[in-house]
Amino acid sequence: MIPALAAVVILAAAPSPAPPNAPLAALFREAWEFRLREDPLLATSVGDHRFDDRLPSMAREDLERRDRYWRAALDRLRAIDPGPLSPADRINRDMFERELRDAIAEHEFGAWRMPWNADSGFHTALAQLPSLVPLATVRDYENYVARLRAMPVFVRQQIVLLREGLRAGFTLPRVVLEGYDATIRAHVVDDPDQSVFAAPFRSFPAGVSEAERERLRAAGRSAIREGAIAAYGVSVEKVEEALTAIARPHVASVQIILNAFRLKPLDAVLPAARAAAEFSELARDAAPEATAAQVALAWVATQDGVSSVIPGARNPEQARANAVAGSLELPFGFDAVVRELYDREIRSQVHGRW
Repeated sequence: MIPALAAVVILAAAPSPAPPNAPLAALFREAWEFRLREDPLLATSVGDHRFDDRLPSMAREDLERRDRYWRAALDRLRAIDPGPLSPADRINRDMFERELRDAIAEHEFGAWRMPWNADSGFHTALAQLPSLVPLATVRDYENYVARLRAMPVFVRQQIVLLREGLRAGFTLPRVVLEGYDATIRAHVVDDPDQSVFAAPFRSFPAGVSEAERERLRAAGRSAIREGAIAAYGVSVEKVEEALTAIARPHVASVQIILNAFRLKPLDAVLPAARAAAEFSELARDAAPEATAAQVALAWVATQDGVSSVIPGARNPEQARANAVAGSLELPFGFDAVVRELYDREIRSQVHGRW
């Protein structure tokens, strides 16, 4: 009897074979997790709040990395034999393959160069944040503030993609964009409290104490001013105001009147804007972990005869960010590149003013 009992125990303990759809289910889980991590806005919308404090990265290197991931996922999917799968799993497999092929084709054709269409775009999606994010706890509000502060980087990345589209002629027809600038100008306000992004700070849930409300309101105003409003741009009347705005950190765009009877912006504003954009790219290459403002401070500190740099700061966060410049090491030749940029784009416009 003992051997028979042992056999029964051994048979009962033997692992059952993996179901035919196990590799497919594992790929689905991994791909979904990857998608949530890469698109925090999607994660928030489906109830996954691990990434509520960030926006997607639209840098070219991240777009290329995602494309490599989806190509590898397609290879894994095609290696799964559909024969043993259930009818439902075969349909799921085929649908996912179609989705992956479409995503890879969109990247190959450079669809990322057109991040908006005639009625919506990345900027209109951002304007919906106040109604889309959870706002029940202090942590929720802190996450919201973090997203507001992340907006300038996100918008600059999208502008880089738009510029690539312009260079390649990959754009929407001008006629369908008539009046489109109104969807941007609406968010360029002088008073942060008048911004659509201020709505969550006008009333708080019961779980947020009065002391926390004041702190969060202050943080919100600062983030709206330096994050959201700066991301949408600055609207000015005079060339001098435009040049001042271009010199500010975080400003993604400057709006100024230009027509056949007001051509001065062509002479002064556009060269300065091009130089600012080019400097941002140079700064990103020189110190990818730093902001353009930090690189600019570090560059000033390297100039012969400069004993100290005294940057302005509106709040402790900006002061701490400025301090990072003291530890940056700029690559050899950076000074020469900056001076060449100044001589080419800026000197004739501003050198004689100061």
